[in-house]
Amino acid sequence: MALTLFDASAYTRFLAAGAASLRKYRTTIDGLNVFPVPDGDTGSNMYVTLRQAAVQGRRVREGGLGAVAAAAALAALPAARGNSGLLLSQMLRGFARCAAECEAMNPQEVANAMCEAVAGAKEALAHPVAGTMLTVAEAAARAANAYAEAQSSLSAVCAAAARAAEAALAQTPAQLDVLKQAGVVDAGGAGIVAMLAAPLEPAFARATQHAIFLPQQSVGENRYCTEFVVQGASCEPAELRNAVAGCGNSLIVAGAKPTLKVHVHTSSPDGVRRIVQRYGRTVQEKIEDMQRQHAALFAREDTTSSVVALVSGYGFDRIARDLGAEQTIVAIAEPSVEQFRQALAACSSVSTYIVLDRERATRSAQAAASSDRSVRVLALPDPPSAMAALLALRSDAAKARPERCRGADGDRILIEAARTRTARVFFDGKEPGAVAGGLPLRANSLEEAAMAAASQLGASEGGLLTLYYGGAQREGDAQALCRKLRDAFAKAEVQSYCGGQTDAEYWISHDD
Repeated sequence: MALTLFDASAYTRFLAAGAASLRKYRTTIDGLNVFPVPDGDTGSNMYVTLRQAAVQGRRVREGGLGAVAAAAALAALPAARGNSGLLLSQMLRGFARCAAECEAMNPQEVANAMCEAVAGAKEALAHPVAGTMLTVAEAAARAANAYAEAQSSLSAVCAAAARAAEAALAQTPAQLDVLKQAGVVDAGGAGIVAMLAAPLEPAFARATQHAIFLPQQSVGENRYCTEFVVQGASCEPAELRNAVAGCGNSLIVAGAKPTLKVHVHTSSPDGVRRIVQRYGRTVQEKIEDMQRQHAALFAREDTTSSVVALVSGYGFDRIARDLGAEQTIVAIAEPSVEQFRQALAACSSVSTYIVLDRERATRSAQAAASSDRSVRVLALPDPPSAMAALLALRSDAAKARPERCRGADGDRILIEAARTRTARVFFDGKEPGAVAGGLPLRANSLEEAAMAAASQLGASEGGLLTLYYGGAQREGDAQALCRKLRDAFAKAEVQSYCGGQTDAEYWISHDD
């Protein structure tokens, strides 16, 4: 039966799926970020914003769609970072206005709310620009509205919106010269596509970009990305926007009296602070030097290493590639030396990391690494730890220079990956069991084993709990278990991916 009503549960799932998709693609989106300044943080900013909205929305137990939307919008504003995060928070706010006091919405009402979300984001901007995330979001809203008139299926309307967003994203380089010169689509628009096309692989993620951050790119004199949260504001957003307008560019004033958030690129953060404090009390601020951020990004362009990942299932294979592995080897038993040699030979960089999800393959990998390449073997104890290492390899803090590939950078990545706590849930014959942090756990059912493992990992204190399903488990099984884990560990964010492993029903990881 086609889904015709968008209720609190559906919106909660949308927020969670969107946040998971942004987490998955955030470094790819960061790598597209050359507008409005080339500081490489759009994907991370959108993820942080939506993640907080998803966490708070999931905690709402009563009040229907309107209550969930209101909670998500309220949480997104203080969590929002950068242009993209703040505009996303305004979109959630616009949606919440339409959803107020609603138990559920039909497809036409959802389309109307999407249009209101875009309008809400435009209200916060001093000077909207074509070819940005607003352009992409507006195209999605228009398509949703057109399809809603003829379709009763919410799924069809959402699919139309996602297709329109991808088409609009592809056109952004024709609308902004800076994107055309860099050979990229708009980063914020890519974030919108990642959210709307969460179950799919967005088109932008299939393209490999090179030399995006160039020395001729300029941040300009307004080099400080400055943000203030103002409480007890005595004015409406428009008045504060006018007061700050002369201090710089990329100005956004979001929220509503009595809580506003100001974002501006300026040469004088202190000057902005003095103006803002005339209208209320500043309770949160962020000041970042974008010129330094860009310099760091440019310095990294020629220092990226290739990555070969050994994985234990087809699902982990896809995740590893999404996280930047140039070559993967899918194997249950230990691969041969020749398999590693072939993978290394296919890499584009002479500096290469080999990331293993099992320590028993280390000897063959090290044998294959005895070549003229600069190769570092990173041996992790299990598949989730290997995924954490891949994520660390892509992160800003852990990018390694080729000439240091054998040195401290690899050690830092191992330390980063070690922060992820893991558990394995399995059947021992017909008996369910788990091992969490080296501690064996027994249970009467697979669900009970997973609950005990999550508890042992510290899920009751919050953090991110990720399930990788394999063995005899399928997507529906994993989703049902995720729902029970969310009920049991209300502070934690829970998500699931297909791992495709045969040695466990679930691998579980927990990150603070």
